[in-house]
Amino acid sequence: MIMSLDARRLQAIELLCAGMPRKQVAERVGVSYPGLWNWGQDPEFKEALAERHRQVKELVQSIVPMRLAEEAEASLNTVVELRDNARSERVRLTASQDVLDRAGFSPVHKSIAATVHVLSPEVVELLKGVLAEEATIGQPRTITALPERALPA
Repeated sequence: MIMSLDARRLQAIELLCAGMPRKQVAERVGVSYPGLWNWGQDPEFKEALAERHRQVKELVQSIVPMRLAEEAEASLNTVVELRDNARSERVRLTASQDVLDRAGFSPVHKSIAATVHVLSPEVVELLKGVLAEEATIGQPRTITALPERALPA
């Protein structure tokens, strides 16, 4: 498979997998752009390119977690430095929140206080009566005073 590809095709595969644009790859390996396109149509070249892409992907997937672990301490130190020494109060606050979030502390959720008014049964009955009268009239009107009603004893 790959062994039967010549050095220029193997170099083209490496450059393509490195992300170089096809036009530059063609120039680098000494082939015309249509010639590179023709190579791409060859099943053996396609297979070798796909295999190399898979290898690069596996390599990246194995390197990234290690690299992130290596960088974590330096990044944390930077955030702590900002928390402790930044001139801006907002930067210090954001850095502190970031450290707490990463440590697993969830932010405090703000709540809205609601006032509940409890009406006595007598007032509820008066309001029901007023609303019932409004419904029978059919026209909304402005209520200036509640009608007098006898309150249950």
